[in-house]
Amino acid sequence: MRQGIFIATIMVGFVAPMVSPAQAQDTLPTQVAPQVAPVDRVGVEVANVACGLEGAAIRAALSNELAATVVTELEAPARIIIGCDGDWLRIAYSNGAQPLIKRESTLPALASDRLRLIVYLATNWVHDESADVLANLQRRAAAVPPAVADTVPVAPPAAMLHRPRPQPTYMPASIGFLPPLAVERLAGAHTRVGVGVNVLIGVSDAASIVSISGLADIKRESVAGAQLGGLVARAAQLDGGVQLAGLVASTDNVADGVQVGGLAAVSRDIAGVQLGGTAALARGRLDGVQLGGVVSIARELHGVQLAGIANIASDVDGVQLSLVNVAKRMRGVQIGLLNISETSQDAYPIGLLNFARDGQVSVDAWAESSQVTAVALRHGTRRVHNVWGLAWAPDHPDLLVGAGLGVHLPMQSGNRAIGMDIEAMAWLTDLWHGNHGSLEQLRATVAVPLGPVEIIAGAAVNVGIDKVETANDAFHPVLAKRFVSDGGVHVAVWPTVFAGLRFRAR
Repeated sequence: MRQGIFIATIMVGFVAPMVSPAQAQDTLPTQVAPQVAPVDRVGVEVANVACGLEGAAIRAALSNELAATVVTELEAPARIIIGCDGDWLRIAYSNGAQPLIKRESTLPALASDRLRLIVYLATNWVHDESADVLANLQRRAAAVPPAVADTVPVAPPAAMLHRPRPQPTYMPASIGFLPPLAVERLAGAHTRVGVGVNVLIGVSDAASIVSISGLADIKRESVAGAQLGGLVARAAQLDGGVQLAGLVASTDNVADGVQVGGLAAVSRDIAGVQLGGTAALARGRLDGVQLGGVVSIARELHGVQLAGIANIASDVDGVQLSLVNVAKRMRGVQIGLLNISETSQDAYPIGLLNFARDGQVSVDAWAESSQVTAVALRHGTRRVHNVWGLAWAPDHPDLLVGAGLGVHLPMQSGNRAIGMDIEAMAWLTDLWHGNHGSLEQLRATVAVPLGPVEIIAGAAVNVGIDKVETANDAFHPVLAKRFVSDGGVHVAVWPTVFAGLRFRAR
């Protein structure tokens, strides 16, 4: 903890003149609390405005000070978020078990001092060094000779001093045209407005009831009521309120509320509802509902994500619903035409095409008791997969084309990892001549590994549907039940068994 020792050293002279050696000895604890176990992985996110510092430099300094591996914030339970707002440094931290806690400090002028301050504050949080620093100060003060302490006081550098942020002045109501021409300017630079109406642009620290601006409404801190901007609404935090904008609604943190942007809704952390006419973007955690007319993008999702065209997220624990759904880590349900994920142990995609980097791909070949022979390609996640097949029968003149969706149920038999697949298949029996006959199947398949291949066997319930009465006879139905609908459609239901081989690519 080199930064902790540095801070303790430069502060000792500042506190030593007020403490005599005898008094310091009396205040020393009899036992120093043990240090918290070191953290070996810390996620660090550097905001787009990185205090004039390179993100790589911040991460390298933190990695060196913490003696820990610094990764992206999604890959470790402990998470640090670093950003700047004007002359203010903002750091948020979560140990993974608790929500984010935040701290502010004024920014030093020099980049080296800024980096030193960031490292010190972040290290203090991660390693819980406060008690250790205070104990070290007391020990050093007791060890300093009185003459030195009285004559050589060392003040902490101005870069490390924390200047408290001025409390805003509350104004019940305000009306304005532009920021220089607004009633709240009479109250000073820091104002919290109850009801604010601005013809073009409104700028204040916070809003507690409603703030309306014709073009842009900007709140440097929080909105606890309603914020409406004709084109843009911007707030640092939406705290139990509603943010509406004709084009873009933007906030760093939606603690509890609703964010709506006619064109786009943008936020860092969301625990409420976010809606964007074209795009909804959550650059951090999302715990609520995200809806984008075209695209929804979230870094971490714990709720529902909906979009007209595409959903994109890194870490999903919930539901994605769109034409295209893309996730890095998926734990939940994806519903769309195309569903893609990288890690998908607990993913349940429902769509025309399902792909997962760690998923399954195999080719099955089997023969049924109905004299049907088929081959099929299976691909998808470890839990859910698509099936695409071709089949033929000696007494049926045309090739059958099939598609289906299946669920994999892992089982264990001794040392063998056998599995069962439940699949719903639909076969078109006369696609090539434009007829609409079909063969529907509900299949249960058991696969037993045997060297490089798997032996498969199972049973199926078959439902043949055709306008021709004798069409289903080509599949030699046994124990068949036959029906004729009011429209003259012939339906036959019968069971079959099958066996074959599975060639697994992965």
